[in-house]
Amino acid sequence: MKFIDMERQLNQNFSPSDRPSPLSDWYVSVREISIVELSVGDICHALRQKVFVAEVLPVAISMLSEDVLAGDRYDGELICALIDAFKNDWGARSDFGEKVINVLADIDCLMKDSELLAEVRKFRALLRDQGDAKPRA
Repeated sequence: MKFIDMERQLNQNFSPSDRPSPLSDWYVSVREISIVELSVGDICHALRQKVFVAEVLPVAISMLSEDVLAGDRYDGELICALIDAFKNDWGARSDFGEKVINVLADIDCLMKDSELLAEVRKFRALLRDQGDAKPRA
């Protein structure tokens, strides 16, 4: 699936504005690439810019499962983008939360950035609390 395919499903047609911006330039450069083929940096960018977040999240989680410190500009960039996406978009999606908790289970021994590690710990606790709060069948 590509961003352009998602646009079509929603009957949206992106056209670069008369005043190109770095964001529109980036989007044009990636919209015809399958989201599973996007780079870590592109996935981070999509999450930060709220571009088809629900479709990008599984790819981000898959990338994290391969490299929990994945990032383009710095180690842990993808985790930061996920935390922001959680706060803004997918907090109610407990299925993603459970997957992220599993992926982040062993990060404590890998991460050297104490500030980011503290954020990850808070994030895991938030996800666990959310999971505990969901109704049981």
